[in-house]
Amino acid sequence: MFQRGTTPPSVPPDPFTFELTSRYVSEPPWEIGNGLLDFLKSQVGVLGKVNISKYTVRYDAFDDGFQHCATKIRIYTMQLGHIVEFQRRSGSSLVFTSLFGTWVHEPPRSVIMEMPSTSHEEALPPLLDMLQSPHDTLKAEACAGLAALVHRGLSEEGVLLVGGLRAVLNRLSAHPNVAISFPVNMLLERL
Repeated sequence: MFQRGTTPPSVPPDPFTFELTSRYVSEPPWEIGNGLLDFLKSQVGVLGKVNISKYTVRYDAFDDGFQHCATKIRIYTMQLGHIVEFQRRSGSSLVFTSLFGTWVHEPPRSVIMEMPSTSHEEALPPLLDMLQSPHDTLKAEACAGLAALVHRGLSEEGVLLVGGLRAVLNRLSAHPNVAISFPVNMLLERL
């Protein structure tokens, strides 16, 4: 489907940040795209629109309990390789995490490395702003992001230095939306 010699779009100009569910891949883009399609066809889901010129794929993933997650996957060109970015558009974050994790740990042909990330100091303020949002989706993303920062090595003290954060996390730990309460409770266990 993806043809030899085609190239994905370049990374958009700053300020642009990749999702945490992005990985650097060091092989030709058409092999990445076709490997990704082979992988998706081996999963439980429905392959949607494939845009060859934009190097994007839409995919509806399901788990065994038929929970759903609409996903968009993009491939970008960088100077020394390519970035594959998984984006959850709607639905279950657990299904999305499972799909992405399976791709990362069982790539069909790709050599995958961690994305160079921003410093913890740069990543923390936007997440704290998102925690104050009235929208559960943003709160859930912020909670997952904070848990990922602690998992990646941000010290517990670094998180707790933020005034009032423990009180906010304690309040969110009982939130009825599991996409919020689960990462918060995992984070609180580590703090």
